[in-house]
Amino acid sequence: MVKTTVRTIRIDQDLNDAIENIALENNTSVNFVVNSAIREHIEWSSVAPKLGFGMYPRELLTKLFEKLSEKECEEFGKTYARDFLKPFLEYRFGSITFENYIRMAREFSKYNEKFKLLTEMRKDAEAIVIFEHGAGIKWSHFFKGIMEYIGETQMLDFKIEVTSSKCSFRSTRSSVLA
Repeated sequence: MVKTTVRTIRIDQDLNDAIENIALENNTSVNFVVNSAIREHIEWSSVAPKLGFGMYPRELLTKLFEKLSEKECEEFGKTYARDFLKPFLEYRFGSITFENYIRMAREFSKYNEKFKLLTEMRKDAEAIVIFEHGAGIKWSHFFKGIMEYIGETQMLDFKIEVTSSKCSFRSTRSSVLA
């Protein structure tokens, strides 16, 4: 069980009302809403701007992706992994490993309802990582580029498959998800 600490804080009434409304709408506790907001701030919101990440409307990115070929989306994914994800991992986790890429993806998926990360270890030591997004084939190729960069820089033996809603990464490295 996670160790907890009792802390008393003073917040503005409008924030209190918003927290209570969110808890009511989501059928959860005020404590859960507050913990989630603090965790998101620590894990993502306080770090992302320092590394050049920003919030953009999904529609804008979708329109930009429509202008790119599938190959260009893959190249964009590799560039994104090299120029943004790599420094983010160094800052957030202290090292660049496949396991930390997965940790980062898990954290990100907590704050993005359209992005799901599925992982599985099979008996034959094959690791399977599936990015489920439902945003179209170009996004799948973007994720493919990210995973190609990761697989190549981590010297993994891997295979990647894409569909219009998923990008699957398979590796025979037994320690991938340890």
